[in-house]
Amino acid sequence: SQLTRQGGELYFLRAHAYWMLAKLFAPAFDPSGSNDSRILPLRLSPVTGLDEANAPAAATAEIYATIIADLVKAKRDLPEDPTASLSVISDAT
Repeated sequence: SQLTRQGGELYFLRAHAYWMLAKLFAPAFDPSGSNDSRILPLRLSPVTGLDEANAPAAATAEIYATIIADLVKAKRDLPEDPTASLSVISDAT
């Protein structure tokens, strides 16, 4: 459905945004390391108060785990053919 596709697009966009932030600000991911540097905040739901806005940053490993999880969800929710479920907009002249 269209709602599923839009959800997949949003998961992809969040994964891409966190990947870009991690590339710019976090240390490189080390598969054999601890990856416990805390540079970026991880927001997976809307912030509703000042306490949530000032929450501590997440570990680099957690950021990359979230990126991977979001990409898996996006792959599940997006169609194989990117044009498969798009509506055709016609000119009504």
